[in-house]
Amino acid sequence: MRKLTFLWILAFSMVTLGSFAQTKNSSGKIDITEGSKSFLTIGGDSIVGSLLAEIHDNTNMQIKRFVNNVWQKQIFGTANKGSLLRINGVNYSSSGGYYFAGTSMVLISHTIISPNHVQSIWETTDVVRLTQDVYYTTGTANVRYAWTVTNLSSSAINDIRFFHGQDNTLNGSDMGYSAWDALRNSIIAYTTSGTDQIRLYFQGITVPFGYQGGSYSMCRSNAIAGALANTATETNVDQGYALEWRTESITASGSYMINAIEKFSTVAVTNIQVTAPLSGVVNAGGNTELTYQLQNLTAIATEVTLNSEATPASWTAAVQGGTTITLAANEIKNIIVKVTAPGNAEGTTASVILNAVDASGTASDFCSVTAEAALGCTDLEGFSNVFTLNVNPPLMDKLDAPNTITPNGDGINDYWIIPNAAALADYDLTIFNNLGATIYESKGYNNDWDCKYNGNELKSGTYYYVFVNGSSVFKGFITVIREKN
Repeated sequence: MRKLTFLWILAFSMVTLGSFAQTKNSSGKIDITEGSKSFLTIGGDSIVGSLLAEIHDNTNMQIKRFVNNVWQKQIFGTANKGSLLRINGVNYSSSGGYYFAGTSMVLISHTIISPNHVQSIWETTDVVRLTQDVYYTTGTANVRYAWTVTNLSSSAINDIRFFHGQDNTLNGSDMGYSAWDALRNSIIAYTTSGTDQIRLYFQGITVPFGYQGGSYSMCRSNAIAGALANTATETNVDQGYALEWRTESITASGSYMINAIEKFSTVAVTNIQVTAPLSGVVNAGGNTELTYQLQNLTAIATEVTLNSEATPASWTAAVQGGTTITLAANEIKNIIVKVTAPGNAEGTTASVILNAVDASGTASDFCSVTAEAALGCTDLEGFSNVFTLNVNPPLMDKLDAPNTITPNGDGINDYWIIPNAAALADYDLTIFNNLGATIYESKGYNNDWDCKYNGNELKSGTYYYVFVNGSSVFKGFITVIREKN
C-alpha cells in the first residue's frame, strides 16, 4: 500500500429522526443516532463525483458522494461529523452532537438560505452564538464551511477554541491512513484501491491552530479535552480527522470567523502522485493559473509527460512551461495549468484534470473551477449568497479606489487608500479572497486596511471588495503585491 506523503437543488428536505441513543454495532464501534432532530440537504445531482450534504440541526453532518451509481457515505454514521466550541476551558455544543460535552447550546434557526446554502444558529443565552454556513456548488467535489462565533456577553471572552472533525469512511471502509499537508493547511484521510486513491481533504482557509488524523476515537477525545495532538497517523487505522482553530479573545458583541473547505475525491496514483488545488475561480471570459503538485514516490528518476483537460469542452486547460519533465528520486515539483473560461460561463463549474504519464502508468487529480462575473463577487463556490447585489445609480457619483497595493513596509502604498473615503461613512465594506472568504469588514472605511487578516499578512494575489448602502453598490478588485528585496 503506497502511503501519501504529505439546482437548483435536486432536493432539499427536512427529516425528523427518532430518539437519541448511542449503541455499539457488530464491530463494537459506537454508532450515534439522534432523536427529535432534523436535517436539511443540499446537492444531490446523480452525477459521478457529485455530493449530497445532510446538515443536521445539532451541528452534525453527513456527506455522501455519487460513485458507481449509488450514494456512498463519506462519514461513518449520520451523527459522526460535527463541531465543538470551547471558551475559557468550558465546552459548548449541541445535545446529540458528535462532540456533545459540557454546556448545551440551543438551536435558534436552521434554514435553507439559497439552493446551495444552509445556515444554522445555536446560542447559549448571554454567552455565545455559533453561526454555521454550509455551501455546495452543484457538480463539484467540495463542501465549504463558514463558522462565526459571536460574543453575546457584556465583557470580553477569552481562550476561544473551535473544533470540527469526523469519523471517516473511505470507499465503504472505516480503515485508512492520514497525512498532514502543511503547504495547504490540510489534514488528509486516504486509502487505495488498485491504482486509485480515495481521498478526503479538509483544509483550513482560516489557518488552523492544530490538527489530528488517525484513530477517530482519539481525534474525538482530544477535541473534547481541548487540544488536538498535531499528529497524522500513516498506519491503517479506524480513520478520523479534525482541525482546531483558536483566538485569544473576542470583545463584547465582537465575532471571530472561521472558513474551511473539504474535498471528496478519487484520483489515480502510480509511481507518480498528483495533488490538485482544492478549488479555483476564474472570471467568465478570462483565465487563471492553478498550481498542481507532482511527486515522484520512488527512489529512481523518471521521465514524465504532462497533459491537462477541462470538462466541459468549451473550457480550455494548458500546461505551462513544457509538457515533458524529469523527476529526480522522490522529487516534488509544482506544475502550472492555465485555465480559460468561455464568456458565457458565469455561474458554471469545470473539472480541470492534470495527467502525469510515466512508465508506471497515468496519475491524475482534478480541481473544480467556478466562473464568476468579471470583477464581481458571485458564484464563489457558494459564498456568493452571503450578500445579493442589486446595482442601481449610486448615492456617490464615483468611487476612486486604487486596485494595487504593495505592503512591503516602506511607507509607500502599504495601505489601501481611497481619496474620497469620507463619503463612504454610511456604506458597509466587505473584502474577501478568491475563495469567497471574508477577510475584512467595516462600517465606512478609514483607509486602514493593511492587507492582513487576524494579524497575519495576506499573500500576494487578487482580492475583491464591495461597498453597499441600500441600493448603492461599488465593487471591484485589489491586487496585493508583496515585493521582495
